[in-house]
Amino acid sequence: RVVLKAVTIIRPVVLFGPLADIARDRLIKDYPELFELPRIEMHSPTKARANVIKLQSIKNVIQRNRHCLLDVTPTAVEQLNYAQCYPIVIYFKASDRRQIKQIRQEYGKLYQ
Repeated sequence: RVVLKAVTIIRPVVLFGPLADIARDRLIKDYPELFELPRIEMHSPTKARANVIKLQSIKNVIQRNRHCLLDVTPTAVEQLNYAQCYPIVIYFKASDRRQIKQIRQEYGKLYQ
């Protein structure tokens, strides 16, 4: 059962789907006072995980009263829930490939 609750904390945002990268870019460019990307730790490219987002990096963004926009896997969403971060998860669905291609072309023209 889903229950509506008033949330008093700022939560991280995870975007999935074929247009998630465009949505993430638009949110950062159009609403920089509300959204921010976390700092990414670079590791050796030979390791299984080359880039790591630390939980403290997410918390630092939240402390600045901004939603932290994350590019993570579904497994990482489970780990965020376990860490009691409870991200907002949004899935972007397109009806077909032509629609995705059209949106990507229009986005490219807007931000060249």
